[in-house]
Amino acid sequence: MSGKLQKSQIPIRHSTSLPDEAQKALAECKKQLGKGKVFKNEQNALRTPQQGYEYREFDAGHARPEDPKSKRGTWRLVFEVHSKSKRVETKCFTEQHYRKGTFFQVRP
Repeated sequence: MSGKLQKSQIPIRHSTSLPDEAQKALAECKKQLGKGKVFKNEQNALRTPQQGYEYREFDAGHARPEDPKSKRGTWRLVFEVHSKSKRVETKCFTEQHYRKGTFFQVRP
């Protein structure tokens, strides 16, 4: 194995388990898919996107006093989005995007 996760290895949680701030961000992100930054997955936090797809990253809340590295905070939503149709295949959330193994899939 390459060290990257397979889709089946990413835990799944219901969207209602997200903190309120993240639930609000999730609703907003769905409307603004083209505005998300490309998430390069440099730390292999997620599996390689399917062919024709890319990851789009969105802030999910604001910085907190315990956030060590960024004024943006560490909460992120990452969508696997088809490059042409903008169809969302997978939605993931983390409260610590600087740490590998902290993402989980978000399902309705």
